[in-house]
Amino acid sequence: MINNLYMNGAQLHLALNHLPVVLSIISFGTLLWGSFGKNFEIKKVGLIFVTLTAIFAGIAFLTGESAEEVIEKLPSFSKELVHEHEEAGEAALIVSIIAGVASLAALYLSKKKSPFFSNAFVITVILILISLTAFLRTSHLGGLISHEEIRPTSAN
Repeated sequence: MINNLYMNGAQLHLALNHLPVVLSIISFGTLLWGSFGKNFEIKKVGLIFVTLTAIFAGIAFLTGESAEEVIEKLPSFSKELVHEHEEAGEAALIVSIIAGVASLAALYLSKKKSPFFSNAFVITVILILISLTAFLRTSHLGGLISHEEIRPTSAN
């Protein structure tokens, strides 16, 4: 039986932080699928996924501070690891927001049947790939915070 339905900051962050990673993978894949399949509707779905990625990246980032407040009391807490993860998360968020804005611009241009849609689409694909790379780095650094078994060890 569930005794406590309350999630602390760390649980909330852990529950949400996977969404930007997964959504950026889905976004990139959908954009490529639409591009190689020359399917305009699939391209638009991919652009919507990019926008969702940026939204969930913001939500995951906003839960980071409350997660830090929970884990800073633990004996294995490393301020350096948390700081590095936070900096990476901020960079990933910024790139993701830029990708989200580019995707919204591309969607707008598609609605107007603008010849600049193709340029905005390509820019969005590049930005979501950069964003995905940044999310993967951020995820790795986040894993190092709680999983000592994956931390590099110094040679003795």
